[in-house]
Amino acid sequence: MVWFKLNVHKLSQSEYNKWISLASPEKQQRITRFCHEGDKKRSVAGEMLAKKSIAETLNIAPEEIIIKVTSQGKPYVEDRPIHFNISHCEDYVVCAVNEKEIGIDIEKIRDVNLSIAERFFTHSEREYLNNGDTADKNKRFFEIWTAKEAYLKWLGSGITDELSKLDVPQANVKRFYFEDYVVAVYTEE
Repeated sequence: MVWFKLNVHKLSQSEYNKWISLASPEKQQRITRFCHEGDKKRSVAGEMLAKKSIAETLNIAPEEIIIKVTSQGKPYVEDRPIHFNISHCEDYVVCAVNEKEIGIDIEKIRDVNLSIAERFFTHSEREYLNNGDTADKNKRFFEIWTAKEAYLKWLGSGITDELSKLDVPQANVKRFYFEDYVVAVYTEE
């Protein structure tokens, strides 16, 4: 398993134009429908980062990679023995690549309404959230949240209303921290 990150502000206009032209016609249409430039840039950056990451892993040209999506919206590479997943938050796009199914999520650690945990976290997750000092609660909240999202993306099922019953196997979660961000990657290795 490897993961990559990209600050979307480092994506030049010429790179943006190149990578949007390499996207499928369906993806190009979806991108042009976004109202905000930031959303367009994150979407193109995600596609670019995925293709570059997969190409580097498989030692092929990025142009050889055809990305499709399942009916549930999970991306996959057509005719290649590789799995990947993408996530983005504010300034960053992240991509994880693996030989087995994989899910990734990124969130910026920030103040959050911690009462959300009552609705979406299991009892043991709420205990972890409330264990320790108050300053760590936002960090702990996003550690739990990103693990849940990465797990659901690994499953390919999307977010469900049953998050409060979803107990993520923590042994399969790898966390990474940089700046004010937490990244969770879920895979069975």
